Amino acid sequence: MATKIQGQRAGPPAGSWRKLNEGMPVEVAGLRSRLREVQSFIQEAKAAGEDRFGVLARQEVESSRYRKSFAIAVDGWWVSKGLLGGQKRHQVQLGYLPEWIAHQCQRPHVAPPEPVVFVELDTALSDEGFVDVDVLVRVNQALARPTETSAARIAKTARQQCMPGLKVLARVAMAKGYDDEVALFARMADYVNTRSSRLGLHPELDVVGQIVEAAVGLAPTDEAVLAATRLIAEDDQGLEELFRFALDLSRAGGKESEAAIAVLKRVLEMARQCRARSS
Repeated sequence: MATKIQGQRAGPPAGSWRKLNEGMPVEVAGLRSRLREVQSFIQEAKAAGEDRFGVLARQEVESSRYRKSFAIAVDGWWVSKGLLGGQKRHQVQLGYLPEWIAHQCQRPHVAPPEPVVFVELDTALSDEGFVDVDVLVRVNQALARPTETSAARIAKTARQQCMPGLKVLARVAMAKGYDDEVALFARMADYVNTRSSRLGLHPELDVVGQIVEAAVGLAPTDEAVLAATRLIAEDDQGLEELFRFALDLSRAGGKESEAAIAVLKRVLEMARQCRARSS
């Protein structure tokens, strides 16, 4: 039986806050690896009742090979009655903010005394083995919007940095015969957000859409893909990032495409040749 809870939006602490993702909910990442904790939170929050549950964000201190620089954990909390009639607070980790959102919460200078990121629960759903938690994210206005001039510079740089990888993804999609344009758009947008955020760029959603729109319709030749590879051959993290997205795309639908893998092998060989020449 499905269990669903709706967050109570009390709003952030006093101060000036900016909504991320244009005020739309963001899905918490990594829920499947904490399925039991997420299910427990949803069930206990449902039983706790209004104003007795919620979510909060905290910066992770430790890093791992999968979270290289900056991660913001999302915890769920609820209050229950203790054995002697008192109140007992419980807190479990649910997952993380997506990487592209977390990077927008980084502090550019010295941290202000108040929290720099604030999350509120939008909805959470548990239905047998399926769970979903959506949150609303705000950052302190210490992270002000870029000026119009810097926004244009960010858009231009993001396009230059992401287009080579997008050409590779477009070629992989062609080789696989992947014709779901909506799903391909979403995959490419995720790649643009991830790469841009790692490079310290935070393009607006419409800019990301424009970049991806230009790439979805591409039909790059092998020569164009190899030329694009030369532009990112020296970027270790960039190649790892690209191959992660490209391999996921090659395996879309549950079956790995040999033709798509062949494209990636050529890309990898070109990257190796470029590195050998520069060493």
